[in-house]
Amino acid sequence: MEGFAAFVASMDELDHDKASAYARNLLQRYPFLYMFEVAIRVPHAEREATERLLARRYPGYSIKRFSYESNRVWQRAPDAAYYYPLVFQEPLLKDEENLLGLDIHSSEHLKIAMEASLKHGQPVATTPFELAEGGKGYVLHRPVNEGDPAAVDSAAPAAYVLLALKSRRSFSGLHERPAGVSLRLLHRELSTANEVLVLPAQSVSGLEQLLLPVFHDRRIMDLTSQPFALELQWQIGWGDLSLSTMAAILFGSLLMFFAVRSYAKQYIRGELLALETEGRLYELANFDSLTGLANRNHLIDFIESALARAQRHGHQVAILFIDVNGLKAVNDTYGHSMGDQVLVEVARRLSAELREDELLARYGGDEFVWVSTDSKEDLELDSLIARLKAAFGQGLVIRQTTLTIGISIGSALFPTQGNNMTALFDVADEDMYRDKRRSKGGDGGTNGKPPA
Repeated sequence: MEGFAAFVASMDELDHDKASAYARNLLQRYPFLYMFEVAIRVPHAEREATERLLARRYPGYSIKRFSYESNRVWQRAPDAAYYYPLVFQEPLLKDEENLLGLDIHSSEHLKIAMEASLKHGQPVATTPFELAEGGKGYVLHRPVNEGDPAAVDSAAPAAYVLLALKSRRSFSGLHERPAGVSLRLLHRELSTANEVLVLPAQSVSGLEQLLLPVFHDRRIMDLTSQPFALELQWQIGWGDLSLSTMAAILFGSLLMFFAVRSYAKQYIRGELLALETEGRLYELANFDSLTGLANRNHLIDFIESALARAQRHGHQVAILFIDVNGLKAVNDTYGHSMGDQVLVEVARRLSAELREDELLARYGGDEFVWVSTDSKEDLELDSLIARLKAAFGQGLVIRQTTLTIGISIGSALFPTQGNNMTALFDVADEDMYRDKRRSKGGDGGTNGKPPA
């Protein structure tokens, strides 16, 4: 998908023939791929002109929506500020199965994946749906950024590429399994309607069900691009047991007792090891390895949950952007290892000011983000900011060297200064740079060097 997105972005104007040839080559090579599509942003003022232009290649082309509520019939897309109609599809399906002109922005389950892919900067899967030829599939969305992603309108990218996949082919490796194993792969909502793939078990005898155990497991595949969960049920059968195990069972109840006890010990040891491994993986995914603070992923999840709660209960949420002044001078003078120690000490001093309903995260480099949540009272941001800056009133002693380090802070308050995370981050970031400019020399009055 990344290759196709880069291919589309490389063209000043979409060349349908070249795009079809490119897509057909990939479809032939990878049997789990189902369809490539391209949707472009069309402002309302350009709707009719776009429809006329594309009708030259695809007679009858119009921007429309596919209704799931009204007997699954096509409808004209309602007026909007802009649309994202499909302008390319390979393979090109016939008659009513042809999706050209579909405004993907008007379909709720497609729109959710669009917005998530833009937010995370990577492809994101839709909930599953029935393919025209039968069976389940799902679509990955990815915004097309031409050149520097920062130069693209983040609220409405110029185009999206879509890649539809066949569920059964995509997860063919799950088909090879013992007879008694049944599998369900679901989108993260975990409802029957969101089943991506269902593989039932072969039948086993009633005696096997009576005498042999059944194992159940559910694993969340924590992938932003394909947020799936795997449910497994394994009814052990005679064929799953080795001859030595069968002999042990028939040998006598005493040997069976010791065999079961030994198995239980091994199983518990394995489960403990798995829990330890999962805990380590969770720590790596959610915490900064240098400072031990929450990382960007953990911060984003925390803020999204906090804003949702605040909106329901009428609370406020405060976000502070904190930038370390003078770190570059430390790195240039003493080396990056000394700079890392400065970041650790900054994190320690800030953490000492944390309260129960607050989170401190390292956002990246020398930037930290502070979040205060769930307060019905007016948040006293000036007092909080003063308290945090006061924590750096004394120099930092690193390797017997005293360094004068300060911080610049910008703030944003939900809901008065923004009703979503992006808006709040923009306000806090601008406020932080104003604070930095107000400071002496734009560096908080510090230079990261020992005081004279």
